[in-house]
Amino acid sequence: MLTIKNLSIKYIKQFYSLYNFSAELSPGDKLQLIGDELSGNAFVLRAVAGIDKFYSGTIVCDIDRNDFGYSPKKAVLFENKSVLFNLCYPNSIRHCKADECKKTAYNILTKYGYEYIADKLVSSLSNEDKYIVSLMRLCVRKVRLLLIEYIPSPIAQIIVNDLIENCDICIISCQKIENINTNKTIFMQNGSIKDSLIN
Repeated sequence: MLTIKNLSIKYIKQFYSLYNFSAELSPGDKLQLIGDELSGNAFVLRAVAGIDKFYSGTIVCDIDRNDFGYSPKKAVLFENKSVLFNLCYPNSIRHCKADECKKTAYNILTKYGYEYIADKLVSSLSNEDKYIVSLMRLCVRKVRLLLIEYIPSPIAQIIVNDLIENCDICIISCQKIENINTNKTIFMQNGSIKDSLIN
């Protein structure tokens, strides 16, 4: 269960980046937040992930933070390491055997047609491919709460749909309605809820 109640974020005295946002999500709920870059979508995700501090409100979640999966708009990867290293890293810190980590990573790369980049340094990839790698990295472990800030391409959409299938709760931030498997939609504008619907 994830309960967000009256969440507000502000960075300067007179301007709220997010104002009085509330949502309650149970296992099986997949939420799509729709709005432009100034709508407050990303602030919701970053507050839930524990990255942004909020001015007021509460966030209560019964899912362990180690089971969160967050993909920000700009991929966060080890730039001077290989794609394979980046995909194996989440399981290696969870004491998974190296051979099992590599097998899982290769299977994911192959599934999405990216096996040819396994040994490339992340720094040599395009920004879109870096983002795809960051999404694939979420596929190597069990993610119970999924937070996705950006869907740049059809392949990213496919990966996100696969991730959604295997998580308990997810929140996806989009500028327009995407063809992803969600069952709730909240339309955001200027940091507040404009409208909502249950699909």
